[in-house]
Amino acid sequence: MCESFNAFILPARYKPIITLLETIRTLLMIRMRVNRDKARKWDFLMCPKIKGLLAKNIKEVAECIPIKLDDWHFQIMGPFDQHNVGLLSRSCSCRRWDLTGIPCRHTISAIWCRNEDPEDYVHDVYKCELPPPLPPKYENKSRKPNKMRRRQPDEPHAATNITSLKKCLKSLKCRKCGVVGHNARTCNMRSGQAEEMPIGRSQPPSTQQSNHTQSTSLEHFNAQSDSS
Repeated sequence: MCESFNAFILPARYKPIITLLETIRTLLMIRMRVNRDKARKWDFLMCPKIKGLLAKNIKEVAECIPIKLDDWHFQIMGPFDQHNVGLLSRSCSCRRWDLTGIPCRHTISAIWCRNEDPEDYVHDVYKCELPPPLPPKYENKSRKPNKMRRRQPDEPHAATNITSLKKCLKSLKCRKCGVVGHNARTCNMRSGQAEEMPIGRSQPPSTQQSNHTQSTSLEHFNAQSDSS
């Protein structure tokens, strides 16, 4: 199947990606339309290949002897084996009907025991009366998807939730000048453009040391003047 599909898309394999996809879409659309036109000319409900497989199984029914258990369950005796058939559950112990959806010879023997047509027990996927496939429903959302989880009706809101911890904002304090409101990286003391200290706040250590030195020098100068 892969080799057949590669040969089917051979004209579009060496084209750009968008042209490649558009060419494959067009080829598949034409193929589906051709098969649809062929199916409209059929005089029977099943595909010709499936009808041929069913006819082949009908020829092998002569070797089977049905034994009726109830209206829907049968035991089929063959020349070398026996199988159980359930028409209501659409199953046979040989597993051919379960896997393919086409009644096997054991199933056809049970169907004929009920005086019914084997074509009625063929899976609907092989019939031509299926409705056309519809595209999936899609709603265009004009907003971004919600990333918050949906809360329960009795669950408090995040703003009033007393069990959740809020982030504690700490005020910045410079370790160079001691002023609150900035850090050492953005401090202006290094460039000599320090602003005037606000009232009620402590002065930086460098300013306090210089004031102490000036007061000590002034006291020493006054002491020398008094002694002279």
